[in-house]
Amino acid sequence: MRRRLIVRDAATQRPLPVRLSFHGSGVADIWGRDAAGQDLTYLGPPRIWCDGDWEGDLPDLPLTVSISHLYEYVTQQIKLAPDDEEETHTVLLDRHCCPGGEGWVAGDAHQHVVHGEAELAINLPLATAISRAEGVSWMVYDARFTSVQGEAEPGVDEKTRLCAEASTGDFLALWADEYPKHDLGHLAAFPLRD
Repeated sequence: MRRRLIVRDAATQRPLPVRLSFHGSGVADIWGRDAAGQDLTYLGPPRIWCDGDWEGDLPDLPLTVSISHLYEYVTQQIKLAPDDEEETHTVLLDRHCCPGGEGWVAGDAHQHVVHGEAELAINLPLATAISRAEGVSWMVYDARFTSVQGEAEPGVDEKTRLCAEASTGDFLALWADEYPKHDLGHLAAFPLRD
């Protein structure tokens, strides 16, 4: 069955980046795609990240989809079935807290785009999309910036451009490098603008 999910903030009607998790009896894990178009199979429950608008083919079986934007919004579950009259479902998520309004932000000052074994094809645009859907406010990416076969490591200007394109009123993407790196560990530089 082909379905489209449109997810919006209930109060503002703005698109809301979210994590989708599909579940059903006899249904194989449904994962999002990495930057090379392969299943993003990793650890934990299967999930797909989207910018608030997802469309795809699903098994012709009854499914439940959990729709979440961590920290701020109430997670919703909706049922999907092959005999649904509607192929498009609009889901409005209610905000249950507003950390930004209280002065709280969530982020990580040292987030590797590619880490360790580099089994998955990840690049900076995919990493920022996942971060936004997971509900963080800001992220500083560092180390290697792509594990996509045949994709060149972006230079300084390209990393700056990609981070600027990924940044929104609700999310700030920055990049840094880990220096110095030696037997005592390393520091992540946090870029600041005066």
